[in-house]
Amino acid sequence: MIPDGNSRYRFLPLLAFLLLAAVTAACTPPPSSPGAQSALQIAAVPVTYSGEIASFDNGNMVEFPFLATYRGMQGERWLGRPFTRAFADPDLGWTMQIFEYGVLAQDPGDGHIFLLKISDLLARRQSGVPVRKESACSYAQETGHNVCYEFREYVRVAGAEHFGQPVSEMTMDSDGILYQDFEYTRLQWVGGGIVRERCGETFFIQRGYDRTLREPAVSAAGPAAGITQLFASLARPTLRPGEMQTLQVALTDPTGAGIPGVELQVTLEENGQALLEISLPLTDSNGLASLSFKVPEADPGTRIRVIVQGTWESTPLESVAEFEVWW
Repeated sequence: MIPDGNSRYRFLPLLAFLLLAAVTAACTPPPSSPGAQSALQIAAVPVTYSGEIASFDNGNMVEFPFLATYRGMQGERWLGRPFTRAFADPDLGWTMQIFEYGVLAQDPGDGHIFLLKISDLLARRQSGVPVRKESACSYAQETGHNVCYEFREYVRVAGAEHFGQPVSEMTMDSDGILYQDFEYTRLQWVGGGIVRERCGETFFIQRGYDRTLREPAVSAAGPAAGITQLFASLARPTLRPGEMQTLQVALTDPTGAGIPGVELQVTLEENGQALLEISLPLTDSNGLASLSFKVPEADPGTRIRVIVQGTWESTPLESVAEFEVWW
């Protein structure tokens, strides 16, 4: 039998695989270390809640429809600060708000709000692999991936609901950093412990969104002591023409108490042109007032400004909120 002159090349892929496995094994985090407990040491970001508004130190806010979900999932720890305001993505078909560590999305068709499986949209999901026969590993049958060593301990301590199922194996990037992708996030082994990638920011960059989405909303922070404050908020950030939008306002004096009996005017404006002018009911004993109005006809993607104005004790009042016309 004549030996195949190219047979030695058949071993090159196997050799490369073995080398990669050896390098990965050499850099594998230990099965147990103090770093695993860092899952319980994630500091909550500073946030001020005022009624239906959450204001952050970067100037951005979380409002309806995402506020209740954000609070319910301890977003201060697990999503971090809002990286954008709420906006409509016509390609994906959802209303979304991007945070430092994830993305909340809403299907306008049924109003359902969910945590986006960001790794799929970032094309990070890998094909399934066999079970690893190691006591320090667990296997996810749903996705066909192992979670081992410090990654497994971190997920166990923190709670798997914050990360979802693993969608890749433990992998080393070009900078020598071990990481593993899960449905909602990427975990990295850095400096002897686990850290979360700011995957919301990664998502924003890779999707190529308009940078102006990062700018704080035109409305000011919520009611606060020390100044007379008028704050306007809208029930929905995106609607179709003909649907009903709800406006809520809060008027507070310098002590933070509500100011009753004040009449306020509302103007809907598109590109500086008034579309509708209406009056709010007088503010109640808590300084609150609300009304619903039908969204006027406008092209998809149009941003409509809702301008609320009035006067109290010769002090001019104004607050502005915006919503986007849906496709």
